[in-house]
Amino acid sequence: MRLSSALLLSVATIVFAFQPVTESDEIVPSDNSQWKPLSGPETKRSAPPAMHSLQLRRQPDVDNGLHPEIRSIQAANRVTEKFRRRGLEGPSVDGEEVIWQLEQSLERRGLLSKRQGSGIVVTESGRATATGGIIPAETPRTPDSMGVGQDGTDVSYFSEVMFGSENKTFILVIDTGSSDTWIPSSKCTSEACKIHSTFGPEDSDTLKTTQKTFDIKYGSGDVMGTVVTDSVKFAGFELSLSFGLASEVSEDFVNFPIDGILGLGFSDGSQQKVPTIMDELVDKGLIKSKLFGIALSRHGDEVNDGVINFGGIDSGLFEGDLTFTPSVSDQGLWELKLDDVSVDGNTLGLTGKTAIIDTGTSLLLVPPQDALSIHSIIPGAVVSGETFAIPCDTDATIEFTFSGVTYKVKPIDYVGKEVDLDNMCLSLIISRQILGKDTWILGDVFLKNVYSVFDLQNNRIGFAPRQKLDDSSAATSTATGSTSLESAPAPTTSGSSSNSNASPGDATPFGSSAPQFTPQSFFIFLALPCILALTAVFL
Repeated sequence: MRLSSALLLSVATIVFAFQPVTESDEIVPSDNSQWKPLSGPETKRSAPPAMHSLQLRRQPDVDNGLHPEIRSIQAANRVTEKFRRRGLEGPSVDGEEVIWQLEQSLERRGLLSKRQGSGIVVTESGRATATGGIIPAETPRTPDSMGVGQDGTDVSYFSEVMFGSENKTFILVIDTGSSDTWIPSSKCTSEACKIHSTFGPEDSDTLKTTQKTFDIKYGSGDVMGTVVTDSVKFAGFELSLSFGLASEVSEDFVNFPIDGILGLGFSDGSQQKVPTIMDELVDKGLIKSKLFGIALSRHGDEVNDGVINFGGIDSGLFEGDLTFTPSVSDQGLWELKLDDVSVDGNTLGLTGKTAIIDTGTSLLLVPPQDALSIHSIIPGAVVSGETFAIPCDTDATIEFTFSGVTYKVKPIDYVGKEVDLDNMCLSLIISRQILGKDTWILGDVFLKNVYSVFDLQNNRIGFAPRQKLDDSSAATSTATGSTSLESAPAPTTSGSSSNSNASPGDATPFGSSAPQFTPQSFFIFLALPCILALTAVFL
């Protein structure tokens, strides 16, 4: 059957080579054989639219030698599986068949489906690291915060979290698309567990097991195990947490430098059916507001200022005001109404679209017709199956509008690695319908351009344009521009009246906005009334 299909695909390749594709054409051609030029409709101009810190590890490229197109489709397959496992409906995708077809396409184009890459090096301690070792992140400027590093390819964003009485350290992906936290068990014998840190009774005297089991299919593969309880330390916090101890981890995790997942989704999305980390932080009084702010960094940035702020925000990481948009999901997702999408000010004229905001997804995953609409406006774009190639030197800016405010995604974030064509690179906007035909998945390609506040207390997300820290401010241990939602300028919403612009009034202050008394300042405080009295006498 596959031989016959291959012959048909070869014929189709000859017949349809370089055939223009318009918006009325099928976005995923059956041949999936080679790049096809795009031609789109006329576009119209849119309307104007005590300090705590935690070290983390940022690791170089772990590309396992795969062609960029294969890696992108693998990532899309993982995200599809991730949401299907939660019982969310969408088109069925045979991931293995899609990859097989893509490999055939690469071979027909005279490319090797696999090329030499750096791979993963296992250190003597058994930790999975990439060639080049570990680079620590910048120390967070604010309390109740921890740095967010990455794998050196802008694919995985993670932090280090300590578990148990011996404070054993694990690298966990920061995932707003998941609600559960898990790490590998020492009983796990799979290859993925052998090259990652594991955890068991030998690592902690305070570990307590339960009778509850879990089975989760994340974007990066399957995990199964038992729910346990133990102490967890991160961002200056220490609390008792119920989390998953995975006794079975699929081989997908061999290709990733992460040990597990830190779930930051809504409570009703938990498959372990236990309180989430955010639940515990609020219930134990460690933070007053059930929210967190996230800033992601690029692998090419001079300063890695990626951070997650628990219970408050850092105003030094964004420009202007935060604009909040309510989540419209009834399935425990961070899902927002998407007002519009444009390319260099040319609107796509989309209506009725929503976007799921997911730090655990690296790409932008867009329903086929919408993906075609975007690339039809980018000069020189061509299509092959679910992937697009665009000029490596394109200067087109993609703009997303939420609650009347537009946020720009620069080429540096959506232009991927070079592919087979001259000066053509892979677009990190992939044609894949994950859920409904009007639902987009906006991952790190978008999130690197904004500072995001995930407000579980009020079921909303706030965005503001991202601002990088300069070298001097990033190196200081006290924040000069940090603040809380309470003392920040009132967040604005330019959209409908349903979008709340109220701020949690009890958010924890950060940095310089939080008073810190030293012995010197204490005596000045005592002397102040005397100084005022003497001033009154002599005046």
